[in-house]
Amino acid sequence: MSGDGARSGAQAVYRALAVLDAFSSARPAMTITELAEATSLTAPTAHRIALALVDRGFLTRDEVSRRFSVGPAVLRLAQLTDIGHSAFAHIGPLLDTLRAETGETVGLHVRVGTRRVCVLELESPHRVRVVSGIGHTYPLTAAAASKAILAWLRPDQVESALGEAPPELDQAKLRADLQQARQDGYAISYGETIPGAHAVAAPVLDSSGEATASVNVTGPADRLPEARLREIGTGLSQKLRLIHQSRHLPPQMTTPEDFAHVRGDGDQRLLSRMDRG
Repeated sequence: MSGDGARSGAQAVYRALAVLDAFSSARPAMTITELAEATSLTAPTAHRIALALVDRGFLTRDEVSRRFSVGPAVLRLAQLTDIGHSAFAHIGPLLDTLRAETGETVGLHVRVGTRRVCVLELESPHRVRVVSGIGHTYPLTAAAASKAILAWLRPDQVESALGEAPPELDQAKLRADLQQARQDGYAISYGETIPGAHAVAAPVLDSSGEATASVNVTGPADRLPEARLREIGTGLSQKLRLIHQSRHLPPQMTTPEDFAHVRGDGDQRLLSRMDRG
C-alpha cells in the first residue's frame, strides 16, 4: 500500500474509533445527527461508518427510534482485557470501601494509548456530585486520574502523551505535578477537567511497575480540600501498593469491609484504615 493509501486507511480507522468513543453513560444511544455533532464528522460520513460498525456488531440500531448504541462485539472484546483479572479483580470491593469512607464518587480508569477510559464508577450519594462517566475517555495530561497513570509510565510514553497535548497546556507545571505524584504515591488535581471539582488518584501497577490504570476519588471542592485529598490519597496508595506487591489478596479480602483494615505479612507494614471524614 502506498503512503497516501496507508494514511487514508488510518484516517478511516480513527474516524470509526471516534464514533465508538462518542458513546458514554451520558450518551448511550444517538441518532446520526447527534453522532455527527459529537464526532465533528459530516452526517453522511457518520452514517456510513455507523452502518459498517452495525454490520460488524460493534453498534446496534433501533429500527423505530433510528438510534445507534454499543453492540455485542464491544462487550466481547471487553471480556478479553485485564479487567476482572489479576489486581483488577479486587478493585470492586476497594471502590465500595472508598465510596463508603469518603462519600464521594470513585472510579477505575484504564490506560488506552495516550488516553484513559473510565471502566468502573460508583457515584457519590450526595445530590451534588462529580462523575466521569463509564466509557468516557480523557487525555493523560489532565486531572488526577490521568496524572496517576502518566507519572508511572516510561519517559518515552510520557513524551508521547505530552506530544498530543493542547498548545495551552503548561507542560512545565505538569512535569512538576508528575514528579510530586511519584514522591507522594498519588496525584491531585483542582478543577482541571471540571471547574470546581477536586480529585485524588493512585496508580494500579503491572508486574513491571508501570501504571495500567488508576483509581480516583472526585467531588466538589468544598468537600475535598487539599488536606482531605492528601489523607485519602495516602490510604488509597497504600492499599493499591499492597495489591501490587502481593499480586493477589488473602481469601478473606472479598468484601468492602475487608478493605477497611488491609494488612501485610512479613516485611510488609500494617496499612491502617483511612480516617473517616
